Amino acid sequence: TPPEQKLVKFSFVLTEVSGTQLFCTCLTFYEHQRISKDGKQEGNAVWVPKCICLVSHWPFFQQFSVFMEHIYNVFKNSSKTNGSFLPLERLLANFMFETPFPPRGRINVKVNLMEEGTGTKMKEVSFKRPAPNKLPLRDFSLIHLFRLLSVENIVLVFSCILNERRVLFVSNRVEDLCIAAETFKSLLFPMIWRHIYVPVVPEPLLERVCAPFPYIMGVTEQAMPDQKLLDGVIQVELHQNKVLQYEGGDEINSLTDKLQARLMKGL
Repeated sequence: TPPEQKLVKFSFVLTEVSGTQLFCTCLTFYEHQRISKDGKQEGNAVWVPKCICLVSHWPFFQQFSVFMEHIYNVFKNSSKTNGSFLPLERLLANFMFETPFPPRGRINVKVNLMEEGTGTKMKEVSFKRPAPNKLPLRDFSLIHLFRLLSVENIVLVFSCILNERRVLFVSNRVEDLCIAAETFKSLLFPMIWRHIYVPVVPEPLLERVCAPFPYIMGVTEQAMPDQKLLDGVIQVELHQNKVLQYEGGDEINSLTDKLQARLMKGL
């Protein structure tokens, strides 16, 4: 029986030793495969989870998400017309090597996504990088964060980040973690977050949340680490609109009343 065919799309950020960030967009789905034993295919077949991921030095999250959903649909529908699946690697390679990288400024690179076999235009993906003296690239809407957290909690978390606290985002949806972290990071402009930044912490590295340095991290609710590791951590529960602080740290430093009132009014 095939599992739930709902696509799971999420993003995360990798930080290299040099501080360079890599922005990753993933799409997970299930593929029907036959069981192989000793190089021979058996009669039984299973549904195997498969994930494709695009990695870039630029946060084109929305564009990559649209593209990967498109190639998944092409991949899924190719068997209906040809009797076999088109290799996902061929579709990805064509996109990466045929799409020019937009220079900074006014040039906008548009990619037309066509329906397989018909040539009918389905969607258009646009890539554009800001000029050096403009706001940083942000291809997602801030509305998503305001749907997760109240204005009061957004201002509170923003104050914690300004004070270089340890902030841990928690959600029951992995796709919310990176968007929330990236949104708060963009709100810091023209300042830049120079500390530890891991919007989605993999389960084998959960002990990293006990780091004594300022950080912005994110974990799923199912992978919450032991509370003993969270002394003084500011926990932001995105799915419940809550901001908690574990014992062992300084009190949450809010903004001054005048500044907070102006910021609340603006938001």
